[in-house]
Amino acid sequence: MFLAFAVALTLFALGTVRLLGSEDLLAVFAAGLALDYVLSAGERTEEENIVEAINSFFTLPIFTLIGLVLPWGAWLRIGWAGVLLAVAVLLLRRLPILALVRTRIGGLHSGADVLFLEWFGPTGVAALYYASYSLPITGLEEVWIVGSLILSISIVLHGLSSTPFALWYGRRAQASG
Repeated sequence: MFLAFAVALTLFALGTVRLLGSEDLLAVFAAGLALDYVLSAGERTEEENIVEAINSFFTLPIFTLIGLVLPWGAWLRIGWAGVLLAVAVLLLRRLPILALVRTRIGGLHSGADVLFLEWFGPTGVAALYYASYSLPITGLEEVWIVGSLILSISIVLHGLSSTPFALWYGRRAQASG
């Protein structure tokens, strides 16, 4: 039942924003927020199982497709400056804001909490979507080149660090109580 309702709500949101000439990704996000707001505990468990199954089904093909369209030659032309930019963006994109609002966000009790959220906060397919979406509109190929480089380095760094960092964070959380 949940899946049918989620698909219907998503299609309704997409159709509505298309008629209004607005942004598809924003509509799907809003539909997800609305759906989350009305879910009961039992439905939430069902939703988590469905999301996990969908994630498992689509992850490998999505990453394969991403790998096929990456601008390797353009990255080589950028050189190490692009890599340094990507690492700087990944390390600094949220830290200043999180440091400022840490006391106002429930659950961020320590510096480790802030670091964990800063490092593993969401960045992903939407960034790639917007980088590719902007190319025909702006004509700036650099947006696609730099955006895809940042996302690719993010995938590698987060993939390599997720298990060790999660284990470290878990041990730290258990030790503090």
